[in-house]
Amino acid sequence: MFDTIIMKTCPVYPNLESVAAEKIAYLDKGTTYKIKDSQIPFIKYNDNSRTLVLQVSIPKFL
Repeated sequence: MFDTIIMKTCPVYPNLESVAAEKIAYLDKGTTYKIKDSQIPFIKYNDNSRTLVLQVSIPKFL
């Protein structure tokens, strides 16, 4: 069993040219980047609000 933790921080100004990022553009929300990393499976950056969202799963010990 796993627990999922979502961490959200802002304002963040990353250098998106140095990471593997998939760019997704929305008309109403601005530009969102999905960043690929080998250790953290879910990283999303919203350029309009300068928000970085990390999601990790950790094992639950009973």
